[in-house]
Amino acid sequence: MSGWVAQAAPESTNSGGPLALQKRVIDIYRANEKAVVKVFAAFDGKQPGGKSVLFIGTGFYISKEGHILTNTNVTYGADRIWVERNGIAYAAELIGSDPLTNVSIIKVFALPADFQFLRLSDSPDAPPIGSFLVALTCELGQDPGPSLGLVSGWNTNYGERVLPTIYLRSDIPSDGGEGGSPVFDVNGSLVGMLIVALPEIRSSFILPARAIQRIRDDILFSGKVTYAYFGLQTRQKSNLDSGPWVEVEGLVEAGPAAQAGLKVGDKVLEMGDFTITTDADLRIASFYQRPDEFVPLLIERDGERMELSVKPGAREAPPSAMPPVGANTPQAEDAAVSEGEASAPVAQETDADVAQQSTEAAEEPASAQEQPATAKNSAENGAGDSENKSEKAEESPAS
Repeated sequence: MSGWVAQAAPESTNSGGPLALQKRVIDIYRANEKAVVKVFAAFDGKQPGGKSVLFIGTGFYISKEGHILTNTNVTYGADRIWVERNGIAYAAELIGSDPLTNVSIIKVFALPADFQFLRLSDSPDAPPIGSFLVALTCELGQDPGPSLGLVSGWNTNYGERVLPTIYLRSDIPSDGGEGGSPVFDVNGSLVGMLIVALPEIRSSFILPARAIQRIRDDILFSGKVTYAYFGLQTRQKSNLDSGPWVEVEGLVEAGPAAQAGLKVGDKVLEMGDFTITTDADLRIASFYQRPDEFVPLLIERDGERMELSVKPGAREAPPSAMPPVGANTPQAEDAAVSEGEASAPVAQETDADVAQQSTEAAEEPASAQEQPATAKNSAENGAGDSENKSEKAEESPAS
């Protein structure tokens, strides 16, 4: 698949044996752990009997302004959101969510004094199967720690479930509270985020950095994610001589593809910078296209190759695209997909008695007046504009 090819295996860690790998894991942890936070989302009175529930996941800073990437199934519909680092809670607000990919962006009102933010790798290439990966996770609401695993494969589907793009499959488990964790290759490049738990094979799906950037940009620019709509149906065909190909089987009347001149029976060979030979190739290529931006298509019609240009429309991910979450969560009753689980957040009941016993370390920011002190510390340590942070903290709905 053009646009998604395997990198050459890194050579820098092939010498030195296990101790060299151990050192690399330690280096990655020390270099990035200040960007990783526990994410808390409170849902008031939404459990049977009017009980409240607290979700706990993982997230990481992606901007100096305090934007944090995490999972949608942790924050979606929450009444209050906050993050914790070094035992200090910071109120946050939801900026936007994409239920299709389970990516959510939140933003804190005040910044920790010593935080750092991570940059997503802009490489379109995937780590090769067998590569080592290092995730920094807040498993079960613990402080960030490293988890080592391998790239086990690349998937565009799991069982009968069709995924919106290609995912890395890893043997890094996602047992609880680890969804939203950053994942690095052994060179320290941020290659993705833990998205989906596969508990039956003790593995997980990782959304690649390139896909996260596509979602991030939509959320930060418009507050929502829209996908390209082409208005065509295709079918993958194959024979022994030609192998697989993708053929147009139907067109929506007056839809973008029909208006561009596509016809039933055309073979789709390329979309943008992606080579198309399978349905999965076309799904991946479509994922990266944007509404109202012309997309070059290379097709074959009656044995001749032709170049067309399609201006796709827009479609939003339906709410039902939300991946299923773990049991005992508010969204679980609406989950319709049977295979694969969005990396399950830790869910804790938060009626008065339970909250006092089990969420002591996750204490919610108590008041707006507590936040300016943190902002002042941030300014003193060169982390940003203290006045803006103080004003934001005073406006915090969570406070």
